Amino acid sequence: MIPEDSVLIVSDMQNYLIDQYTSEKLSQVVDHINTIIQDFRNAGAPIIFLKHVLSGQILPELDRKDTDIVVEKTWIDGFFKTDLDKRILGTQKSKVLCVGGQADECLRYTVVSGCEKLQGNQEKSPGNKPLQFYVADNAIITCDWESRRNALSTMNEAGARIISYTPYAKVGKQLEFLF
Repeated sequence: MIPEDSVLIVSDMQNYLIDQYTSEKLSQVVDHINTIIQDFRNAGAPIIFLKHVLSGQILPELDRKDTDIVVEKTWIDGFFKTDLDKRILGTQKSKVLCVGGQADECLRYTVVSGCEKLQGNQEKSPGNKPLQFYVADNAIITCDWESRRNALSTMNEAGARIISYTPYAKVGKQLEFLF
């Protein structure tokens, strides 16, 4: 099951930013992100969509609901001049799973910034538990493999844990959590 103590961030999955990817690659990532969204929704965990104001609409193929939180940003870092930190802390969760597009830029900057600002800071974390960022390496998209490898390495060096997300339906009920 998804930990009760989790929030999902879906970053920069917008039509203008995503046009550069092949439809097959994009379709696989969108399907996997939708599976993650469904797992989080079934667990009652909050879902936050990060959206750049100049990059079009969130992909209609994504399973976004009106009850999901949308944070609009003006720069590649989702924390820059937004209330993303307050939104995350307001969920009272201590685990943040990040997925999405532009992993070599927008997602990377957001995760690194989140790790620097929030991770491990027990004073800012709910219930004085340290906040931990995770990145699902099988639910991100970049222009090429070299950019992907560099982005994952940078996010890991900043303190994020890199995981391969396995959908709950495929894991089985014997596991209590996925990360």
